[in-house]
Amino acid sequence: MVTSLILLLSGCVGEESRGPDSDAAHDSTGVLEPGPLAGPEIPGMSGMAIRLRTDLTVGGQFQTRITNTGDQPFKVLAVSLDSRGFERLPFAGRPANYAPGAVIDLPTRYGPVICGTEDTPVEVDPLYTVLQMQRGDGPLEEIRVPLSAPDDIIDRIHTEECERSELLAAVGAGLGGSFTTVATEGRPSVAAELVLNRGTAVDDVSVTELRGNVLLNLEFVPYSAVAPELPAGQAQVRIPVNIVLTARGCDAHVLSEIKQPFLLAAYLSVAGGQPQYVRLDSTPAQQDMLWSYVLETCAIR
Repeated sequence: MVTSLILLLSGCVGEESRGPDSDAAHDSTGVLEPGPLAGPEIPGMSGMAIRLRTDLTVGGQFQTRITNTGDQPFKVLAVSLDSRGFERLPFAGRPANYAPGAVIDLPTRYGPVICGTEDTPVEVDPLYTVLQMQRGDGPLEEIRVPLSAPDDIIDRIHTEECERSELLAAVGAGLGGSFTTVATEGRPSVAAELVLNRGTAVDDVSVTELRGNVLLNLEFVPYSAVAPELPAGQAQVRIPVNIVLTARGCDAHVLSEIKQPFLLAAYLSVAGGQPQYVRLDSTPAQQDMLWSYVLETCAIR
């Protein structure tokens, strides 16, 4: 049983996870109206920025939807976002062959956000996607394609990332504690702590919600004496939490398809403001302990 689980876990390829909700998430089968372009169209191709639910799960990326509108095939080897609102990243991505009429989405990472100030905001427009591409047996080319963005999705991503950057400056959040297996209401779980460290925030910081994924839940410890908040004037708080295998956690489908098994998160509110989603990173040692917990728990189910 344990050997089978190890094989399943080592082949993780995909997941539907419970990340932040967004009305800008679309299925790839949806019909989207192109937005305005930054410049003249490139003959034979068009580019559109969309965000899928899988992008919300992975984080830090969107999809560049390239359409071959011409009558000749071409190959895209890599892609890079070109926008004033983000630092430019090196070319990356998977190669894709475009026959005439083909429409293929290319995962596209975006760089660190450039936010500006209230007096001098940074705009994301004009938007371009820069492609490394090849036509037939011709030479490698770099093509700067104007990128339409239905629902202003790149602007939305920029706003979200700036808000997240501001929050992380206000208060640091991470996982700590022993990461030992304990019994919680008759269930084996991993005892941990949600650690909040004060940054620039001067008011109370509250934890309004914890988020897990399809494999692991993140829960407050019942009847804990520590309130889920960082009071004003206090530098740090360590909030007891439990990490618990979900009801479907031992399903073969879940174990083989999960993409980010350690994706745990919290919603934080500063001074009673709008809660903001924060990912809680874990160390390699903590992840090893979580894997051991999953293997041991599934082996006795």
